[in-house]
Amino acid sequence: MFNLLFILLFATTATFSVKSMEMKSDKKEKKVKKSSILSRKTSTKNFNTTISTTPLTIPTPLPEPEHPFVMAVGSNNKMVITMWLSNTYFNPNTYRYQPAFHACIENKHYHLLPLLFADPRIDTSIRNNSLQMGHAILKQRRLNEPDSILKKQIYEWQMKTFAHCTLHLTTKEMCDRLKTLPQNHITNLVIIDAIEMIKEKIKQVATRQTASQTEGGYVEDRKLPKESACFPDYATNEFMTKKIQFLLSNDNQKV
Repeated sequence: MFNLLFILLFATTATFSVKSMEMKSDKKEKKVKKSSILSRKTSTKNFNTTISTTPLTIPTPLPEPEHPFVMAVGSNNKMVITMWLSNTYFNPNTYRYQPAFHACIENKHYHLLPLLFADPRIDTSIRNNSLQMGHAILKQRRLNEPDSILKKQIYEWQMKTFAHCTLHLTTKEMCDRLKTLPQNHITNLVIIDAIEMIKEKIKQVATRQTASQTEGGYVEDRKLPKESACFPDYATNEFMTKKIQFLLSNDNQKV
């Protein structure tokens, strides 16, 4: 009898202990879960705060590179220059920041000027960002050059550049007149007559040049020396025909 009571008492005590342990375990789990939830809320709050207080940084776009042809002229890469000019569908006046002709002058690659002058598509009347033409840049450089030999060389390139610019502007003026004609009226004979008229007009400009002032040891008149108004030797009839055809086409507008 005593043993039965002892067994019942032991069983009751064991059951209570197990339940007590289970209750403690449940409390610990709830406490851990609650702590985890609070931690998540705090973390989320901090994350939201970080997003709202950190300014968005938009990267600055890189400037577009200059056209490869202009870069070749600026770096004195004659092989690449010749490759581009050999492309009959290429407009050598194409540029993003400055035309190839100005890149040539700015970098003092004067030996490349004859190569550019010999291409009938080259436009030497384009102005730079300072609204200066090539011959004006050369004139200013000549006036600031202390070396007399270099001064004379720059003067020669200035005159040749002005002569090319005069030829281009005179031809462009003639082409503007030809554009008023019906397309089928612009025949080879009309182009030949136009070339003769261009030559005659340039000769008249050369005749009107008179020495009225002397600047830095070089005779000039209204900034248009007689040498600058001559008809260049490279401007053959074939050269002029290609130049007129280029100026009459729409391709010369894609600059």
